[in-house]
Amino acid sequence: MYIEQIPPHSIEAEEYVIGAILIDPDCMHIVPDILKPGHFYRERNRWIYEAMLTVWNQGRPPDMAVVGEELTRTKHLGDCGGYAALSAMSAVVPTSVHAQYYAEMIAKSAVNRSVIGFASELAGKAYDNPYDVEQALAEAESSLLALYPQELRNGMTSMRAVMDEFLQSQADTIEGLISQKTIPTGFMDLDLLLGGLPRSDMLILAARPGVGKSALALNIALKASQKNFITGIFSIEMSKEQVAMRIISEQANVNGMRLRQGLYTGDEELRIMDAVGEISELPLYVDDTPRVSLSQIRSRARRMKAQSGLDLLIVDYLQLVTTDRRMNRVEEVTEVTAALKGLARELNIPMLALSQLNRASETRTEHRPILADLRDSGSIEQDADTVLFLFREDMHITEEDWLVRNPTVPYPRGIAEVIVAKHRHGALGTVKLQFASALASFKSLGNEET
Repeated sequence: MYIEQIPPHSIEAEEYVIGAILIDPDCMHIVPDILKPGHFYRERNRWIYEAMLTVWNQGRPPDMAVVGEELTRTKHLGDCGGYAALSAMSAVVPTSVHAQYYAEMIAKSAVNRSVIGFASELAGKAYDNPYDVEQALAEAESSLLALYPQELRNGMTSMRAVMDEFLQSQADTIEGLISQKTIPTGFMDLDLLLGGLPRSDMLILAARPGVGKSALALNIALKASQKNFITGIFSIEMSKEQVAMRIISEQANVNGMRLRQGLYTGDEELRIMDAVGEISELPLYVDDTPRVSLSQIRSRARRMKAQSGLDLLIVDYLQLVTTDRRMNRVEEVTEVTAALKGLARELNIPMLALSQLNRASETRTEHRPILADLRDSGSIEQDADTVLFLFREDMHITEEDWLVRNPTVPYPRGIAEVIVAKHRHGALGTVKLQFASALASFKSLGNEET
């Protein structure tokens, strides 16, 4: 006896995604990149999703009232179960956090249904014309390729196309449009070594606590935004008020401690007011959500890219990013680094992620960090296009001990070394910067900045 099998699908997943959009319209910054109306198995769910896409593209929120109005216009509201059905879908969704996961599940089910349909059609053609093998295979190959999701169709690219892109990039460089490809750090020697921060790359800035990696990242963010590059910062460890204090201190050249306590002079107050006015006009954004999740970073970065643009994203710091799944620390960091690398490529921006180092360097005679010191996971080194270490000799040796060991060499007070330990696009090396801890500010030793 033949029993007809039901094609793969998940009505629950479809209704979860619809409900998630109804309670959190910001899901539309993510879901439409994954789901098309044809991916839905249940027709009424497809009609609802089509209505959501329509109102979203019109600039209206896809909430229950607006979606219901659009369904009424297309004469589908009654067939979809009316407002009661929309209300029921939104009521069973406690959070929209997992919308991307369920959207991907629906899309995969749709591909599987297409494969099943393709196999049945191919079998029918083979029965109808069993002798024209070449035609059957050619049609099968063409139809099968069309089933691939768009992101899997890239495949091979001819060297002619690659060379055309290369020549165009060279023309852009000659015409002074290199900023389209890279974002300057603002430190001349570092930019000469790195060529700037390349778009679609993930860069790691790692150091032991207290060395100044957050300060350096904020300095880079400030300098990039002053060049009119739209910069976003996920400050997981510091509040936005602390971030603002640091930036103002650096920009106004006022001791950070006195700034926090309000113990500044009249002249310093004028500089602070000027700095506040200048910083307020910069395309610089801060998100200080504590223990921000990976899905929140992706969602908010995509939203920012769509709404205001985004040229540079900084995550401070890597080990504080959480995931939506339960896993051990190594697995969690592995997922985070892979996802941030993917996000950098998707949004075509440099991703600068800060990272802690383990204690191994503290136990060695030579304290300069090495790649093996990256904390929690080898995937940090693997996924990163560039790894930068921040190191300060004066944190490991007193001036007295230094003079005993190096009597002819000046004590490196406030000298920070940016060590390029991995560089997928170029040479390794070390750049020295002057660090003013009272201002949380770095400057090039020659005081020349880009």
